[in-house]
Amino acid sequence: MRKIAGERGIDVETVERIDTNALGYTAASLLGWGQFVAIVGCLLPVTYLFKALSDSSFDPMTFLGSICVGCYSAAMTVLFTEVKRLRQQSS
Repeated sequence: MRKIAGERGIDVETVERIDTNALGYTAASLLGWGQFVAIVGCLLPVTYLFKALSDSSFDPMTFLGSICVGCYSAAMTVLFTEVKRLRQQSS
């Protein structure tokens, strides 16, 4: 698992912590919830736009911040998906 994670550019220590249950949760539940939260975070810019347009309170800096959060969430979604795939391959 460590070798595959290193080849794919994934942080090996994070994969080992998730895999060895060092965080206090099972790997499957942690990855599942992490993936869910990250996907919800990707929707933040869209929800902000709907809110801002409905009450005419658009702030460009807040919108840029929501885009940054959305991009980070998308990256985390990819990471959680890759770690899940690694776990399935190593089982």
